[in-house]
Amino acid sequence: MIDKGQLVACGTLDELRAQAGSGGARLDQIFRTLTRSADPAHRAREILDASGAGNC
Repeated sequence: MIDKGQLVACGTLDELRAQAGSGGARLDQIFRTLTRSADPAHRAREILDASGAGNC
């Protein structure tokens, strides 16, 4: 997922759901959850660091 030119998340739908903490959410719901932060770049780094997905 890219938001404002920044990678905020990557992975399968199930992996994105886990990163967003939203069980059966649709992709658009996950996107809103992951990009809602005041600082999207900071949030993206947190997500990538936590998931080990920084090498996408």
